[in-house]
Amino acid sequence: SAAVANDGRLIIVGDIYSEIFDGDELNSPFVRVYKANGTAESTRYFGTGASDVCEGVAVQGDSIYVAGLTAGAFVGTNQGSIDAWLARFPWSSVP
Repeated sequence: SAAVANDGRLIIVGDIYSEIFDGDELNSPFVRVYKANGTAESTRYFGTGASDVCEGVAVQGDSIYVAGLTAGAFVGTNQGSIDAWLARFPWSSVP
């Protein structure tokens, strides 16, 4: 999924199948930001240690909002086999 910020930056979110967390091969979400001129600005990976996928992204004000599904738990306990999640990343927290 992709979104464009007011300043022209492009935000792309998705998930990759990798060994980023705990050495297990799982889907791990990422946020990638490109400057308005197309140059890559930053990439951030995150996840739970279980399979996590990104389903959408939106930008509002000084924040990037990312939504998805997880087989793990970001906070607390997983409430079923698959839970939905929503994460907010202030621009300052995206390296």
